[in-house]
Amino acid sequence: MQKLQFIKENIDQWIRDGFISNHEFNRQYKAFCKKRGRKYKPADLTFNRMIQEYCFFNSIIFYPTHKWDNSVRFIGRQFSKKETTKPNVRNPIASSLF
Repeated sequence: MQKLQFIKENIDQWIRDGFISNHEFNRQYKAFCKKRGRKYKPADLTFNRMIQEYCFFNSIIFYPTHKWDNSVRFIGRQFSKKETTKPNVRNPIASSLF
């Protein structure tokens, strides 16, 4: 339940940021646990599965990945909102055929 609450409290920020490194994720979770007087345990595979399921049921794209910044590799998680409706844009090439 604690992990789910952590996800709910932080998911909007992760989506806005687009990417969160493992280091930053674990720092946020450690602060979350400390604030609530809970024992901190580093993120594990079950935590990633929980995030994956939460994202799936809430139309959020999530996948573990990495990014490079000034030749430094950061391992982390990528988040973005799924498009729920098709954009109202006409394809000029297809429309010129009809």
